[in-house]
Parts: sequence; structure tokens; C-alpha cells
Amino acid sequence: MSEQVGEPETTGWQRRTGAIRVDSLREAYAYVDAYPHVSGAWELVSESRSSRDGGATLTITVAAPDGDRLELAFDVSGFSGAAGRQRFGVDPVTALDELLAGVAEYAAINPPHHPGTLPRFPVPSRRYPGRAEVPLAILAAGDDGLPGLYAPARLVVVSLADGKPYGIGDVPGFDPDIWPPERLGGWPPDRTAGLPRRELAGLVARFNGVWLRVVDAAASGTTYPSQTSELREAQTLLSVLDVGGMTSVYRRINPGFWDRLQHHAD
Repeated sequence: MSEQVGEPETTGWQRRTGAIRVDSLREAYAYVDAYPHVSGAWELVSESRSSRDGGATLTITVAAPDGDRLELAFDVSGFSGAAGRQRFGVDPVTALDELLAGVAEYAAINPPHHPGTLPRFPVPSRRYPGRAEVPLAILAAGDDGLPGLYAPARLVVVSLADGKPYGIGDVPGFDPDIWPPERLGGWPPDRTAGLPRRELAGLVARFNGVWLRVVDAAASGTTYPSQTSELREAQTLLSVLDVGGMTSVYRRINPGFWDRLQHHAD
């Protein structure tokens, strides 16, 4: 069955074929919300499950405000039961939030600590196999009084097995003599401005699932069937949910991972 998604101006996500990998029902619903039809949010019409050749597919039919209908096929072979699998003890769509909350707490009790510390997204660690590194950007008001995101001085190493902090240190290339650090962009990210709440929530939830899968695969040196399409989707979602200046930080932490991500960008 072909997958067809809307043509959202917010993400520029392109149509593709094949079932969509999800690790929970909530992630499937998040996908529907993340990529609305051009006329507005999709509404659920029906859903059904089928099994074939050892795999499982969830088919969701949705309708747009202008009357268009669409069938989306989700690959749910990776979990059994009604809800789906868990990561770090929670649904995959909130696992990244759980990890970042733990990083924020860990950073606060391991000074020096800036009150505006804002953990950004984990990237696979080159120095610690099987782990990821989370840069601690700084959210502060600039001379113009407007909030902005400033380059991180420190990062936290986390375990991808349980999402727990492992250690803390300086970001590669950090120079303590250069302060304040470089302003990376305004906050919140420009491309989130004006997005409907439902769409933004869907984008965040879908990103949680996709980003942790591609990071985990890169950190462990493994592959999975939908990895190529998810690398492309991960980069697309990141460009919406983060400020552009953070890309140089991610690349310094792991150039190989970042170059691969960019290679699959639309």
C-alpha cells in the first residue's frame, strides 16, 4: 500500500512509498497530526490491523477538511499488544522528553551551571561507544531584550540503554575565554511560529520516536529497514524544531553522524 502524506508548508516533507515505522499507537497518531493536509488537520475515519508474512500493518484512513481521504499504512511489526513498546519506561513519543529532563536535573547538580541551561538533542558519541552526548545550550535575553539560544559550553553523556546521565564535560572546541558564547538564533525556533498546537505536538512526538531510533542505530552500528527514510525525516523535523545555529554544535560532537544526516536531507 502506498503511503501518501500531505504537503505541509511547515516541513516540506515529501511523499514516499512503503509502510511508516512506528513503535506505538501514539506515534502513529502523532504522524497523522504532524503532516496535515493543505486544507487543515486530518480527522480519523477508521483503522484496522492485518498480519502477513510475519509482519503487522496498521491502516488508518483519514479525511481532510476539504473532503480528501487518505489511507496510511504503518509498520507495527516491532511491537505486540494494543499500545506499543516502551523506551526508558515510557511511550517512545515521550522518551526523548524524559531523557532531556534527566539531563537538565543532572546538569543542575554538577556545576558550573547556568540558570538558562537548555538541553538540546542527543547525538551519538564518538568517544563513548553506545552512548550519546547532549549539548547544554543557554537560553538568555540578548542586548535587544529578546530571548535567544546561545552556544553550549558543556554537554552530558547519556546511556541509550536507559536514558540516564553518565557524565558531564566541555563541548569540543569550547573556549572559556570567549564569553558570552555565540548566539545561535532566536527562541523559540522561527519555523515553529504560528504552527497550530496540534500540528506542533505531532511534530514533537514523531521527532521523539524517529530521532532516538536513528541515534540509537548510529551509536550501536546497526541498521533497520526504514533507516534511510527516517534519516531524511529526522533532518527535516530537526530543521523545524531547532535553531539553525545548533547544526554546527552537533557536527562538532560527531561529524560522521551529521554528514550522514545531511546526505539524506531533501
